[in-house]
Amino acid sequence: MNIFGENLKRIRAEKNITQLELSELLGIGKGYIAQIETGHRTSTLKFMNKIADALNVPLKNFFEEVTDENKF
Repeated sequence: MNIFGENLKRIRAEKNITQLELSELLGIGKGYIAQIETGHRTSTLKFMNKIADALNVPLKNFFEEVTDENKF
């Protein structure tokens, strides 16, 4: 289970931000974001915090289990 990556993808989509746009905000390659979202790469807590700041979302939101009821 890749809760952080799944929530990253969901939150990014809710904010209408592409992987490319987020990667540019963070100064990294687009592929890195894709790998985090798919669970092929993990991230440090420090970098997770940078992602949360870039999306203007509390870091804890990336660790909440999303069900169909609270998805939107």
